[in-house]
Amino acid sequence: MENQLPKDYGIKNFFTPAQIEELSQNENVLAISEMTINFTEEFKQLIAEERKHGKTMNQIFKENGINPDYLGQKRIESLRYRINKLNKKREADKQTGGRKPVKSKEQEIIELKNRIKQLENKVTTMEHLNAFLKKIQDLREKAEE
Repeated sequence: MENQLPKDYGIKNFFTPAQIEELSQNENVLAISEMTINFTEEFKQLIAEERKHGKTMNQIFKENGINPDYLGQKRIESLRYRINKLNKKREADKQTGGRKPVKSKEQEIIELKNRIKQLENKVTTMEHLNAFLKKIQDLREKAEE
């Protein structure tokens, strides 16, 4: 059953049973439900490669037998964002061999000093808040007398 509410209500773009049937037949679709669609890793990699060559998301979907209107702009943008984020991580992993960059002792010391300063500020703030709350409590007790 197709969602009858206007899009103004922030309702997700649900897939109809016919759309689910059509999309589930596509080799690039790993899984699909009324609300979600998952694509194969190979298709995600294909999207990343095609994007590098200047193709739009809509072009890529159409060329691979997926009607972009079924997905809606929000899903398409979300997928594009996640693929870009994954590719940036992969590129960083290539440069570091999958390891986090090693920090120098000086960097570690600076970071620890900054963290100590943050925690000291937090303690000071909490002490001021505690003193303020004690004053309020004292005023309430005096008002009750």
